[in-house]
Amino acid sequence: MMITVVRPAFLILVTAMLLMPSCAVAQDTDEEYPDANFFVGRYTLIGKILEGDETFMGLLILSADTSGPRSFMRILGADTTRGTWAMEYAIGAEVRVVRLRWESEMRKFECTYQWCMDFDSYPRLSGHCYESGKATDSPGMEVGFVIWPDWGNDGDTKRDE
Repeated sequence: MMITVVRPAFLILVTAMLLMPSCAVAQDTDEEYPDANFFVGRYTLIGKILEGDETFMGLLILSADTSGPRSFMRILGADTTRGTWAMEYAIGAEVRVVRLRWESEMRKFECTYQWCMDFDSYPRLSGHCYESGKATDSPGMEVGFVIWPDWGNDGDTKRDE
């Protein structure tokens, strides 16, 4: 009796082990995880301004349209910044980051965010902002927390008990 139970379990284990290497290789050659659409959405930004000590709370909206480059809108108080964003590599090919780029007053700026997933599988961004090609001792620092989608809620934050 014991042999018949062990044999099917052993066959399943061996089959799974034989299939795993091909799956791992396929993942390396396919598109990288996560794709850019994972980051599309609205984020609450909390941070410190570039070249200063003031802090802020704002809004970052990442959009992706198949007809053109990915775009963003960053709202800090009365200032709205628009530009493009992309998934890129930093530190050679070791770290994938989300990078925003825009121009303001004839100067080019960037924000580079490392990302992670929170416990609900939503992205969380943290990084720094700077003027492109210019060294600074006081970069802007930002953390972006995804604003959860409103899953059919009519806006009322009360929950039925």
